[in-house]
Amino acid sequence: MEFDHLPSSTQNEIIDMQRNQATAYAIYEHLAEHTRNEEQSRILTELGSLELQSYEMWAKLTGGTREPSGAAVRVVSLLRRVFGITFVTKLVERGERREEAIYAAHPLRSQFPEEIRQGEARNSSQEQTLIGMIDEKRLHYLGSVVLGLNDALVELMGALAGLTFAFQDSRLISLTGLITGIAASFSMGPSEYLSQKTDGAEAPRTSAIYTFLSYLLTVAILTTPFLLIDNPFVSLVIAGFLALGVVSLFSFYVSLFMCPWLRTTASSGDSRKWLSSVLE
Repeated sequence: MEFDHLPSSTQNEIIDMQRNQATAYAIYEHLAEHTRNEEQSRILTELGSLELQSYEMWAKLTGGTREPSGAAVRVVSLLRRVFGITFVTKLVERGERREEAIYAAHPLRSQFPEEIRQGEARNSSQEQTLIGMIDEKRLHYLGSVVLGLNDALVELMGALAGLTFAFQDSRLISLTGLITGIAASFSMGPSEYLSQKTDGAEAPRTSAIYTFLSYLLTVAILTTPFLLIDNPFVSLVIAGFLALGVVSLFSFYVSLFMCPWLRTTASSGDSRKWLSSVLE
């Protein structure tokens, strides 16, 4: 079937798919260029080549080229700096899996069964295998991050609630909360170091740093409303929502790669240790 003879709505959907493949290719190329790990760069380049093959398949049908979304690449660049390459890679693939689920029952499947079948066969198993091979060191310290987040959220939110009803002064509450939180973070870091050192961990100092920084970051987030808003009760409510936001964001972060991570490390015996550290 000629592309020009298709309904305009179908043409637009195919063009969107082609543009999405171009964007995914540009993202993987960007990630490959901005990693110092040669193995990760190789894997990301292979993932990009898969997206390029899909793009070229649709380009033959449409007879034209499509530019990737520059905004999407810039957003991914920012997310990479904050959350790491593994998170961004799985986020991109999650979007593609959602798109594939939509087109699985779409009329396009009956019109272009061979093209869609080839794309699915090319992407499904190989992409997941390649993504499972990406291993970032920061993933090994999620248990330490959870420890810092959990303690800061529980202890500081309780302290801020008590201070709000006791002082009813935003400036005094924020100052007291910061002092309390910073002191606690300096306590949590060494405690995590001693715990990891006792358990024979490979890098107890790094675990302590992750715990310290996650605790300190949570303190900064929860006390910010009291620095900006005069009404302490409004600040307390906002701090509560921020606490929920922190929990939701981190839960989403872990959910993107937790199961694949367990599968890829099961053979080395690290998965059970990693899971227990996260749940502690």
